[in-house]
Amino acid sequence: MHCRWLISLRPLCPSKTWMPSPCRSLSEAGGLYIGSFVGLTPWENHPHTDELLCAVEGEVEVTLLTEAGPQTELLRQGGVCIVPQDLWHRQLARQPVKLLTISGDAQISWADDPRVP
Repeated sequence: MHCRWLISLRPLCPSKTWMPSPCRSLSEAGGLYIGSFVGLTPWENHPHTDELLCAVEGEVEVTLLTEAGPQTELLRQGGVCIVPQDLWHRQLARQPVKLLTISGDAQISWADDPRVP
């Protein structure tokens, strides 16, 4: 299982006046999120749905915990990725990134490897 890279798009909102607004909190609820962040997110796992990620502005490293070990890919501005259902993953933004995500409910973990009990 790995991230499926769909297409590369032009930025969804190229206007410099566009300000992201969170449509959901970074919680376990799932749904639509549009917002900016920098740094490392916790591990997430969506047991009931895939997750769509789109880098609206900037770029973000997406790390997936696969059976073969961690797999990291760079999601560049305009890039779209679908993270398969029930796969632990997290993002690292070394510079500010505006990210759009659509997902179902999530499990969250700050453990080094959330698969280890």
